[in-house]
Amino acid sequence: MCLVINRITASPGLVYSALTGLRSFIINGFMRDIDGYDNVNGLGLTEADAVDYIQFLSTEAHARGLAIGLKNAMGILSQVMDVIEFGVNEQCMEYQECGDYDDFLASGRPVLHIEYPNSAPDMTTAQIETACSNMFTDASTKSGFNTILKTMDLDGWAAYCDGTIISS
Repeated sequence: MCLVINRITASPGLVYSALTGLRSFIINGFMRDIDGYDNVNGLGLTEADAVDYIQFLSTEAHARGLAIGLKNAMGILSQVMDVIEFGVNEQCMEYQECGDYDDFLASGRPVLHIEYPNSAPDMTTAQIETACSNMFTDASTKSGFNTILKTMDLDGWAAYCDGTIISS
């Protein structure tokens, strides 16, 4: 199981407690959406702050037997690549950023990749297959991404490129 923590403003003590608590729930890893430095944030966050925070989280997570991943934030990927186990990306095809993961994928680490097609969830199986087959032209890159199609409102519909469609 993997817990996704998207927004946390916490002291190191709270982070220590939260990570220790994750282990007690048999959670194997978590990821951070850490690209606040790339947005107007009112805090003056920088790439260096994000790198330091990921390195801190990685040290603490690994001390507890947890994996850590990075969501989006390709601007710091090369700087934290050695301390994370997986990536999560939204819409790298849409924004033509999938190549930013080449070195990460070459190192054998996976990327959970999410795209939000305009036609979702009203896609036929054939449309899903076409969308997935047209997504990557390089087979080696495609093999490192685990792609899921979702609706922008993140309802219960999802289509995986292995042909599985779920709706809850």
